[in-house]
Amino acid sequence: MGPRGAMPRNPVDNSRGNGGTASLSGPWFGLQVAAKIAAVGIQTIAAGTSLGSVGADLRARSFAYFCVGLANTMLAAGYDSVTIVRPGSGDAPPIVARTAGATYGLAALDTAIALLDSIDSRAAGTAFPGSWLNAGVTSTADMRRVMRSHRARMRISQPRNPTEAAAIDWASVLADATNGITADLTVNMNPSGGWAMFWIAQNFAGPNWHVMTPFVLGMADTTGAFAGWLNTALQNRSRDNPSFVAVMQTYDNRMPTGASRAAQQAAPGRYFENRASDGDANDGGWGFSAYSNIRFRAFNSAGRVGAFPVFTVVENRMIQAEALMRLGQPGAGALIATSRSAAGLSNVAALNATTDAVGTVGNQCVPRVPSSSNGTTYTLACPTLFEAMKWEKRMETQFTYWGSWFFDSRRWGDLADATPLQFPIPWAEFDAPLRASSRPWNGDSARDGAASRGTYGY
Repeated sequence: MGPRGAMPRNPVDNSRGNGGTASLSGPWFGLQVAAKIAAVGIQTIAAGTSLGSVGADLRARSFAYFCVGLANTMLAAGYDSVTIVRPGSGDAPPIVARTAGATYGLAALDTAIALLDSIDSRAAGTAFPGSWLNAGVTSTADMRRVMRSHRARMRISQPRNPTEAAAIDWASVLADATNGITADLTVNMNPSGGWAMFWIAQNFAGPNWHVMTPFVLGMADTTGAFAGWLNTALQNRSRDNPSFVAVMQTYDNRMPTGASRAAQQAAPGRYFENRASDGDANDGGWGFSAYSNIRFRAFNSAGRVGAFPVFTVVENRMIQAEALMRLGQPGAGALIATSRSAAGLSNVAALNATTDAVGTVGNQCVPRVPSSSNGTTYTLACPTLFEAMKWEKRMETQFTYWGSWFFDSRRWGDLADATPLQFPIPWAEFDAPLRASSRPWNGDSARDGAASRGTYGY
């Protein structure tokens, strides 16, 4: 939160010993190791080792290419340049443009699905071991749906701005999402078995961890007080100025209900609560609100043992809905309505287009969308269908996978002023003995690769 949370955003520092080393290096090396392990498996089978049958070998190669493709596309989504880890790439693949990494990664996902398609379902050894995903996915049909949903997710995670987003092959995205998962993909986590979501513990380490700033959550408020908060100077937005940060009122049942803190504490929402105690969050400025995320509290209380949603069916529907709207095809409203109506918000099933107005009365006007040309004076508007889709996707993907909100907000042009569009390559990569030369990268000090003031004027 320290290195990344300032407003406007700080550059990303990748110098030795920087304060964000773990968040910068962890995904880079973790994804590369995952890709390398899978690539070695592919090479081993290619060299003549068999798992016992043609079907079993096809199944293993398909899953390995899925891992290689997913790792490389995630690296390309997160970093300014990449090293492509693939079968035969060696121990020190060259540093290349992130677009090359995305192209290879998507091609590897294509290969994974093509190998699935070539499996004879009658052959021995074609069922996937349940331990591979630890998510109850064993049939080739279910695995194909998992792979196609991930290919759709990673294709739309690459753009750095709305212009690049418009150039996506949205027809391919739509085809994949339409034929993607039909239920939440939940991995059965158990830290003692290596299936871990350790970071969840930090969410509940104290009242000041994962306090929900009003910048996004305030859009749910229906009293109009969110505009007062935004129109207060940034450094003056505190616990009591305006006081709405203690009691937001909304129709969205993912948030608590009631007109006072006491009432809301007695009626928590599905995903958020109004805290009983603020602890050392009490002195918070613009980052403060009375609301904490409790979506995964039961999971954490169980020692982080149990089912964890790594790809929700709502996310898949929102990918499909976005593709339909961008392609000018009908059906987006019906997909958005499945989640929106369950949250107590108005039914949008009859709407289709990006700019269709959701409405202005009661539970129609959630989220209330801010805008500002100067970052000082803000106005609120009721949502279009596109903003309703974005709200549902944000609410249902929060904290479910790495970069969930960031990749979407970057593509939609919603990032706050000066937010870096990607991570630099970690400094440790350049210190590796196998690197003959290095390309020092010390953040976007000249605002190169940083977002301008986005959709909401932040």
